[in-house]
Amino acid sequence: MPNNGGGNTYNVFIDGGNTGQNTTVSLNMHAWIDITVDTGEALSINNDPSLGIAGSSISNSGSISVNSAGGWTSLYVAGTVTFSDGGTVSMGNLWTNRIIDNADANGHLINAT
Repeated sequence: MPNNGGGNTYNVFIDGGNTGQNTTVSLNMHAWIDITVDTGEALSINNDPSLGIAGSSISNSGSISVNSAGGWTSLYVAGTVTFSDGGTVSMGNLWTNRIIDNADANGHLINAT
């Protein structure tokens, strides 16, 4: 996954509008990006990496999950970030899962299992 920085801004599209194929992407690094998750698609932030939202919104009609197995696993939303398109953001049951900063989660289900 690309990482914003050094004057570069990356817009990441999980599935990018392709229909008929569900995709799950596992994040295994620390990244700051702008992201779109399409319907039927999933982003899994697994044990220790973090995803920082570089822009002011997340377009998510699929699912984003924060899944720590003991290491700090984070979704960073710097400033006010608006979640759109009615997807879900889920967190595992360990205290090392976290969403950090401000977020307007209007229309999103954010839950811990």
